[in-house]
Amino acid sequence: MTDTKTLQNYQLQGNPAIPVPILGNMIYDQALGEEAVARLNEAFRGVQGIEDKTQYGKGNPVAKSNTLRNLFYHSFLRELSDHLHIQSPIEMVRHWNALLERDTTYADSNAISVFPNPGPNEELRMAVLRAFGKTATTVPLLVMGLKPVKSDTSLGVALKRTDSTEVREAPYLAKSGRVKYDPATHDLVAAKDDEEGVQIWVPEDQSGLRRACRGMGVNLNCGDVGLLSSFVGGRAPMIQVPKGRAEDLDKLLQNFREEDLRLIQKMSARREKALQFYRTGQF
Repeated sequence: MTDTKTLQNYQLQGNPAIPVPILGNMIYDQALGEEAVARLNEAFRGVQGIEDKTQYGKGNPVAKSNTLRNLFYHSFLRELSDHLHIQSPIEMVRHWNALLERDTTYADSNAISVFPNPGPNEELRMAVLRAFGKTATTVPLLVMGLKPVKSDTSLGVALKRTDSTEVREAPYLAKSGRVKYDPATHDLVAAKDDEEGVQIWVPEDQSGLRRACRGMGVNLNCGDVGLLSSFVGGRAPMIQVPKGRAEDLDKLLQNFREEDLRLIQKMSARREKALQFYRTGQF
């Protein structure tokens, strides 16, 4: 019988597995979901559209996704963990084919879309621009990780910049089309006609501050102005990222692909030599 101490130091020989994120939806459970909803309701008590009075059963998904609720859940998760958060639009597109309940639910991300021209949710749009030292922008912006706080604005909420908030120029938001994840930049780019991609919808007039949400497996919707709109089919989409930077994982994946290519080329060369010996009797 193998000794237990020996097993503790055993090193399995084989192919290394690439660490991958875990994708799922927030569940109303004692470990996380109950506390998240309770914190949301405590922070926004009496604010219609943000406070969630749904009577969730234990083990059921936290539903009724909207922009402000999911931004709050994101900030709540970030305070607890450095590798657990609400999915960004970039992560949604990158892992599109692996998203849980993708075709039967919708889900807001951890981001908002900010466009160059004045428009819907203008009060918030200007406040977000000022938070980054701007009074205007010439290109659309994707702003991830803003923390909603109760205020006396028309929506009853303000968006606060935190240490984990990130703003990115998003030229792919300039027109509706298809986008894809680019591992070289760790960002979204417009997909070419002959490339696969996720449909994205944006306002033609490039105005206002709008949602950035997944629309029932159909598209990435960055044109909806209803930051408080929600219904039962909404989800709080979470991602648990393995420790280590995403670019490190991409580099590891590229190394594996290059090694596979070298092995294929080596096997092909051996095959050609074998065929040559079979035909001529010499190498």
